[in-house]
Amino acid sequence: MIDAAKAAIEAACPGRVSCADIVAFAARDASYFLSNGSINIPMPGGRYDGRESFASETDQLPGPFSNVAELNASFAAKGFTLDEMVTLSGAHTIGRARCMFFSSRFSEMDPAYAAKLRAQCNGNGNTNVNQDYVTSNVLDKQYYQNVIDNKVLFTSDAVLNSTETITQVTENANMAGAWERKFEK
Repeated sequence: MIDAAKAAIEAACPGRVSCADIVAFAARDASYFLSNGSINIPMPGGRYDGRESFASETDQLPGPFSNVAELNASFAAKGFTLDEMVTLSGAHTIGRARCMFFSSRFSEMDPAYAAKLRAQCNGNGNTNVNQDYVTSNVLDKQYYQNVIDNKVLFTSDAVLNSTETITQVTENANMAGAWERKFEK
């Protein structure tokens, strides 16, 4: 999709808009549409594209099996606070995940939810399921209620029930508009 947007923009006005800006604008627009307009991120343009990119740099991202300390360290290395890490984790309210990344957690999940997931996965680690079983196509605060209810897929989501982060999780789940404003920032 990004390549198609870049090609169309290049055809209309060559050399004016970077791929970096297109990616940022796509994220802004996706956030707006997936949140039914409740998230509106101001997004200035003017980014330059890098001259090189390396797949090896993606190993800096936290994995689905990360604990709170690992998550915090990974986000802190990019300049984010613990609260910002909890806020950005809310993006897991949309998207899909392969069963291989969470099937080892069935015994730690809400039993009815785990049974539903077992049936969906059916022993196939490559099967994809929605990350948010309630509002899978909406960017909203439902993720935080799912964390509280022990109905999240990844270890990295479940550990947000820890003493270090549960206050932020509860506030995001219960305060209308609070998570959306923090996500915008």
